[in-house]
Amino acid sequence: MPIAQFQLADRLHILARQFPNLRIQLHVTDHFVDLVQEGFDVAVRSHYPTLTDPDLVRRRMRDEPITLVAAPSDFAQHGVPQTPETLSGHDGLMTGMTMKFWRLRDAGGHSVQAAPKPVLYAGESVSLIQAAEMGLGIFCATTG
Repeated sequence: MPIAQFQLADRLHILARQFPNLRIQLHVTDHFVDLVQEGFDVAVRSHYPTLTDPDLVRRRMRDEPITLVAAPSDFAQHGVPQTPETLSGHDGLMTGMTMKFWRLRDAGGHSVQAAPKPVLYAGESVSLIQAAEMGLGIFCATTG
């Protein structure tokens, strides 16, 4: 949602003016959407799920850096995690009930999984950012 709210929404007028016969419908959600089942022509996603439909085509637009964010009060209470493994002892703010872990990359580009203890699930990132600011847990946020 933050990508749509802060990076895409203010650019839609350019698309609409360049293609005046195009009808634009903006659907914004942090939940996984089955693009074929729900009839989408184009999608912008901030993650790279496996494509299950061979007719779908995917292009990487850019890499979005992610950052783990939490309030100082959270770190004061639980300590600052030093490795992805130590995140398992921390409260996590998750974007969906099926989310079990975060996939992170270290400075060398190696992929690791971190599995915090879920304490809040929310379908949009702004609420999760606010919960992190209030000290409820750690949130995995895109920072691009």
